[in-house]
Amino acid sequence: MPLLGEPLLHRWAIIETIIDRLKNVYHTERLHYRNPGNFLVNLLCGLIAYCRQLKQPSFSFDTLPTLITEPALTLLTDQEIYGDVLQQLMDNGGALMLSICVVTQQYKKVISGIGLHARNLVSSLSQAGHQVVVITPEDQKVADQKNVSFIGVPIPLLKNNQARWIFLAFSFARALHSLKSKGDFHLVHFTDAREALFCQQIAPLVGNINDTYAAEVQSIHYYLRYYSDGALRWGYYQFTKLFEARALRRLQAVIANSQYTASVISSKYLVPKDKLYVCYKSIDPTLYTSMLSQKQDRYSSMYHILFIGGNMQRKGLPVLIKASSKVLKILPNTKFWVVGSDTGVSRMISLSKELGVHSNFCFLGWIPHEDLVNLYSQTDIFVMPSLTEAFGVTFLEAMACGVPVIGTRVGGIPEIIQHGYNGLLVEPNNSDDLADAIIQLLSDSELRKQLRIAGVETAHRFDVSRMMECTYSIYKRIIGSW
Repeated sequence: MPLLGEPLLHRWAIIETIIDRLKNVYHTERLHYRNPGNFLVNLLCGLIAYCRQLKQPSFSFDTLPTLITEPALTLLTDQEIYGDVLQQLMDNGGALMLSICVVTQQYKKVISGIGLHARNLVSSLSQAGHQVVVITPEDQKVADQKNVSFIGVPIPLLKNNQARWIFLAFSFARALHSLKSKGDFHLVHFTDAREALFCQQIAPLVGNINDTYAAEVQSIHYYLRYYSDGALRWGYYQFTKLFEARALRRLQAVIANSQYTASVISSKYLVPKDKLYVCYKSIDPTLYTSMLSQKQDRYSSMYHILFIGGNMQRKGLPVLIKASSKVLKILPNTKFWVVGSDTGVSRMISLSKELGVHSNFCFLGWIPHEDLVNLYSQTDIFVMPSLTEAFGVTFLEAMACGVPVIGTRVGGIPEIIQHGYNGLLVEPNNSDDLADAIIQLLSDSELRKQLRIAGVETAHRFDVSRMMECTYSIYKRIIGSW
């Protein structure tokens, strides 16, 4: 007898049968449920599958036992059905309560875009009600928060060196291994994908790829020409390229921070396109709203140019120092503020002295991220003439603060800056080109106003909500296929 003709009460009896059968499967772990949350998802999958079968006249009560039997278990774990449930439950910030482990080298102290991304990611997940465990170095821990707990690992050797990720990869792997026996996660998210190098597969692994300098490593002659530590840097990039490729193979999803980064990673590391995604890094524009209302074009004889970057040579600080000589000949009342911590800062100071511009440079060291807004408010132009740059989230911060920006035509920067519309672009390693752009911008108040308005609009297109929408879509697909 067709099921469609049965009384509603009989249909509820069938639903109860489905629930009982699912409970039995759950208790025998035949579907490998990791926690009651996963059981609930599959329970809903079963009910949705049942409702779909209601539309098929050929389905009868006699076929019910096959719904949950071993040959038909795929009906409950089919990616399409599972994805449908996750889509419904994760819309609007994610109603499905996930258990996510975020592994990050930065949190308390934002040194680069990785730290900013970690904060935005964890904050958004916790506010949506998801349970988050953050694994980070001891000096990056903060007090546990609602829905967020922190686990510290030893502070890495070479903590102020790029190579710290190698030591962190070992520590993170040990921490995750110890968590395996205490409970499982829906997924593990590495804010720096290469730090998954030694991680065991305890859950779906997701990782962000934040730069391309290793993947695009050039000949040693290039580094000897443009870097004071050229030979050492070339060797480190070669090493990183080898092991970064291995780390990416461990991941179920690789998240690039720009289309450019995705293109490089795909071609250099042969990452399959079906596991490579692009999610732009984000900022929270509301943090800068109050400052924007006070931001006005400065009609002052003193101008301030801001540079922010931890890896000062790669971010192009030597080019800016050289460009300053030409700028100061035209606009002598210009100050250059340099923010960032770098082991090579003494060489930057020496270069400024050699060129006779040291009195116009202020090396401010590392500044807490929360205090940067005040610095932006006093800045006329933000300049970061990078030699290579995968994205450049600091451009977005400057734009959100109403500060005109100057970048270079490299990497993912043109995906943020449209020359002449919301900023200016110059050629890399060209101090004359950079100096001309600075002079042009400081001398043209109307151009500054135009770039300021367009920059604010651009910054709002890279807000946290859009990043999380992209992130949730990746989570849904990865969890659904796990």
